[in-house]
Amino acid sequence: MKQTHVIPLGFTNVYLVGAHDRYLLVDGGGPNSAGPFFKKLRRLNIEPAQIRLLVITHVHFDHAGGVNDIKAKCGCQVAVHRTEAPLLAGARVVIPPGTNIVTRMLCRLADRHPGLIEKLYGFKAVEPDILVNGDMDLCDFGFEGRIITTPGHTPGSLSVLTEGGEAFVGDLAVNYYPFGLGPIFPPFAENPDLVFQSWKRVIQG
Repeated sequence: MKQTHVIPLGFTNVYLVGAHDRYLLVDGGGPNSAGPFFKKLRRLNIEPAQIRLLVITHVHFDHAGGVNDIKAKCGCQVAVHRTEAPLLAGARVVIPPGTNIVTRMLCRLADRHPGLIEKLYGFKAVEPDILVNGDMDLCDFGFEGRIITTPGHTPGSLSVLTEGGEAFVGDLAVNYYPFGLGPIFPPFAENPDLVFQSWKRVIQG
């Protein structure tokens, strides 16, 4: 694999991983990120049709919110873990439990105002093309790498590992203000114990 491009979309980065004449996209950004995303594509001289596969690391609004628009314009296949496919198809806004005092407070506020959360973070539903049920080789799609299951942040979290040693892990670890200035434990996680196990999976490759 070659030509990896990092595209910041708010708090979330999406990643274009190139191989020959095609690209794999990791995540789709938030609900209003399609415009900035396609603007960046034009600057990179990448045609939307060159994106052949979009892997969603997990179905939260900031990673899956832009997938509908991206899929519609690119015509790419969308892969997601089978346990999170209903969330994607139902456009469900889910906020997992906080793992520190600040995020636990945010979760309590979110629980009290579900309508506001839906209004702020609601996104368009998407029917996925590929349901991932375990580790999956990407060679059939023309990419040297694989998808591995890395639960913890969510039950169906996925990571993409390339033959070149890159790892795209979604929110299995975070590196942004105000939650940290380096790779740290995710501020939200459904199962914190599994996060550590998944870190080991990624490190071991």
